[in-house]
Amino acid sequence: METVISWANSGLAILVVLGLCLFFHEAGHFLAAKACRMKVYEFAMGFGPALWKRAWRGTDYALRIIPFGGFVRIAGMEPGDGADVADGFHSKPRWQGAIVVCAGVFMNIVLAVLVYWAVFVFSGVEVPGSNEVVIRKVFADGSAAAAGVEPGDRVVAVGESRRSTTIKSVNSGSLGQRIGLKPDSRVFQVGSRRVSDLEDALSLMKASATTGDKIWILDGNAASIETAFVALEPLSEADAARIPERIERRDLDGTVQRVLGVTFKPLDQTGVYEYIAGNPGKHLSLTVLRGTETVRLSLVPKSEMARVEKVSEQGKLGQPHGTVGRMGVTLGPELQRTGVLEGLVLGAKQSVASVYTVVYSFKLMLNRTIEAEPTGTIGIMAMTAETAKLGWAAVLSFCGLISANLAVLNMFPIPPFDGFHVVLLGLEGLLGRRVNEKLEVYVRLAGFLLIINLFVLLTAKDVLNLIKYGTY
Repeated sequence: METVISWANSGLAILVVLGLCLFFHEAGHFLAAKACRMKVYEFAMGFGPALWKRAWRGTDYALRIIPFGGFVRIAGMEPGDGADVADGFHSKPRWQGAIVVCAGVFMNIVLAVLVYWAVFVFSGVEVPGSNEVVIRKVFADGSAAAAGVEPGDRVVAVGESRRSTTIKSVNSGSLGQRIGLKPDSRVFQVGSRRVSDLEDALSLMKASATTGDKIWILDGNAASIETAFVALEPLSEADAARIPERIERRDLDGTVQRVLGVTFKPLDQTGVYEYIAGNPGKHLSLTVLRGTETVRLSLVPKSEMARVEKVSEQGKLGQPHGTVGRMGVTLGPELQRTGVLEGLVLGAKQSVASVYTVVYSFKLMLNRTIEAEPTGTIGIMAMTAETAKLGWAAVLSFCGLISANLAVLNMFPIPPFDGFHVVLLGLEGLLGRRVNEKLEVYVRLAGFLLIINLFVLLTAKDVLNLIKYGTY
């Protein structure tokens, strides 16, 4: 029964995320066209044969069988329509046409603001300065449930360490300073191995003297992701000899301070995640605070396939598939309630941040700082289904990010995206006339065929990933 509910929840999440993003986008075009008194033939969600269709006030409203998209048919924009079509797109001033074209992107931003607002108001915002790692949800079929982990537990230690892998301070003249460790950075990877905890960091750094592996740190004070990952040279044999062959877990934090001259920040959400993800199938200990009682638990994370962030030898960040540990919980910071207006302001800020993140990600892919991993509709559906397991706050946050993605993507100046129409309107404004209609049709058709081929390729890639790895 729980499996059926999970599938139903995932299906509903996919419907909500894709449905809202597409509906708001097309509604933007529709509402702007109506406001500019343009005739709208049809407002449809989906493509292909109509499952449902109704006419109202001169416009057909339809739900069509293929759910991957939608469209608004505006008079004057159909192939063969002339500029003299009554109340048509090209019979209106070009500034009105630009408003109609850009309204879809605008409404995607509005949707992002609304869903982030809902998350902040109904779920709360992170308590400033809090380092609490709270167990939000425990899945019945996970190893955490079998170990006795309960919702509301606060994780205070992984293994014997109460520290994260993020550096708090580095003593002057210490080994840590000499090899390049910095405050607010963390040892991210040694060679091709991701670091899971402090013990793992020490053992891998010690081994680097023999293997010759680079030590990659993630600099939290870096101005951009291009400079965030810094490669440190392997330890010398003399420096490696200072690190004990066997580190007593109960003395782990002390060993780090004594050998490296480095102190680490309190355990955080990233530290717990890395510890679990980096130890699939191993017997682990987890210490939680339950009310005022400290409880020590033992569990074995299940092995699953997922995308794992890794730095290549050349310093490029990618997300290859790999085996990770999962204990079947959702983690979160300590939250506090926020007001309606404050939530709206925070939602607007988060929406702007999401748009910036998407634009910046495209830049990083173009300059080859990160590996390009484009995902199609099937991949987005798979991601949505995975997100649904974390709860509806996570689904709505994901919806905001996808909506921001659509906003940015639709401003690309290639057909059939909205950015192409903006460029076309600008060109027509410079020429003082409409461009050759036959040429416009050919360019649109070429762009449409390009997008269809890309859609097919991405769909094939997503399906192959799901078959091979069980994940996107």
